[in-house]
Amino acid sequence: MTKRVAFDFGKAIPAAWDLLWKRHYEERAKGGDFRGNTYYVTARDVEQTVRGFAKDTLDGKPWGTNYYGYPTGIRVQGNLQALVRDWLLHNPAISGHNFDRGHISGMRFRPVGEPISPAEEKTLAAKAERKANPRPRLRHYNAQAMRGTALCQQARLAGRFRMTRPLTWSTNKPSEVTCKQCLNLLAKKEAA
Repeated sequence: MTKRVAFDFGKAIPAAWDLLWKRHYEERAKGGDFRGNTYYVTARDVEQTVRGFAKDTLDGKPWGTNYYGYPTGIRVQGNLQALVRDWLLHNPAISGHNFDRGHISGMRFRPVGEPISPAEEKTLAAKAERKANPRPRLRHYNAQAMRGTALCQQARLAGRFRMTRPLTWSTNKPSEVTCKQCLNLLAKKEAA
């Protein structure tokens, strides 16, 4: 027979958050930061810690005994993931970012005012640079514009039957071509 125990998510989720940040501060003080992983907490981290708390409650131990990994043999009634995400997103003392992706998957949470890691700073700077100076779109040469195969791919795809249309951006105006291979092949055709 399975053992059932009452468990309060309203107390467990903030306790898991506090425990995770306490351990992150300790790791950072020891110099155990690996690629900035002590500067943020994900919803998955909080969910796993809450499940560890449920396992501790079931075993009659204090919370925080089971910390890492997914505790086996624990089935939690309700949608724990949704509860954790709602708590993280609607808590005014917590800030989160996801590198402008627009969804919570992979979002990184930290207390308001907590610094971001040097690795995250580099990533945000690189994204801002790419946004400010986007690379020009690669355009291939195709004599038939959108019907045929790009000039640089014709030798590789010769003799193959394809039902789908090519997904490359192409043009039939040599002045608009930016693909280096197509430009080289056009130059060879003009020379011949």
